[in-house]
Parts: sequence; C-alpha cells; structure tokens
Amino acid sequence: MPRPLGPNPPAIPSDLRFHARLAGAGRSGLVCLVLALGTGCSGALGPETFPVASVKGRVTEGGKPVTRGWIEFYLVDGAVGNLRSARIAPDGTFAADGVAVGQNLVRLVNMPIETLAIRRILGAFHSPIRRRIPPGGDKTIVVDVADEFLRYQQSLVAGVDRGSAGSRR
Repeated sequence: MPRPLGPNPPAIPSDLRFHARLAGAGRSGLVCLVLALGTGCSGALGPETFPVASVKGRVTEGGKPVTRGWIEFYLVDGAVGNLRSARIAPDGTFAADGVAVGQNLVRLVNMPIETLAIRRILGAFHSPIRRRIPPGGDKTIVVDVADEFLRYQQSLVAGVDRGSAGSRR
C-alpha cells in the first residue's frame, strides 16, 4: 500500500521537470500542427467530386452462384475516384455504390473457388478482369470466374503466339 506523501512531498529533480515541460510543449505543438494542417485549403475550394455510378450484378462459377466473398473495383487507365468493394451475397449477387466511372480492374477476394490457380489470378491486384463503368444510372455486370480464367489463359497463349511470330522475322 502506498504511503501518503504528507505535507512536504519530496522534490522532483530538475532534469525530470525539464523533460516534463518538454513533453507538454511537444503535445501542444502537435495539437497546433494538426489544427494547422487540418484547416488547409479544402474549405476555400470545396471537396473534389468524381463521376461515379452504382454497380450491381452477379458472380458465378460455370453458371452457379459464388456464395460468398468480396468484389472490389480498382481504378485503371486514367479513371479517377476511390476503391469500392461489395460483399457477395449467398445467391452470388452484389451491389456497390460510388464506383468510379471509366475502366476498372475487378478483383474477387475470399471466394469459395475450388481451383487455387483461379483464386490466385482473379484475386490478385493485377487481376485480368476489366469492366468499363459508364456514367450515370445503374450498371449491371456478370462475372463468371470460369469464363474470366479461360479468357485469361487464351490471352496468354495469344501473347506467346504473337511473340514467337515476331521473333521469326
């Protein structure tokens, strides 16, 4: 049990008092810095808005619904905006708001797909799935993971064929 300090508590060494004052000054300096940076120019110019659309759709594997996971929309090829994602429902459907207008890379995450290679390719940050999202209104898309993986494999073969044809010249 701590003993009471009494009417004359022990003196605090001067080096500790200096560090305590320095720490207090550092905290108040940090508060001033946050306030200064927080005000910035945004109040004068207002927030930047980007063209967005609502996207809904269905994710399937060979025509059967993918029963869980996430679909994510990443900006590519000059599209501006923010990353958007939506949960895939048990019936394979999803709905995402605020998806950037323009070309988007579509990434599928945490899906119950049997084939590990398909999960790795379509869940990667360099997923081959692309969708162009038009301005205004709702956009409905269907992503069949088997079709997308087949298209990806065909593009690899076509790239190899073009490469070998060019090297023969």
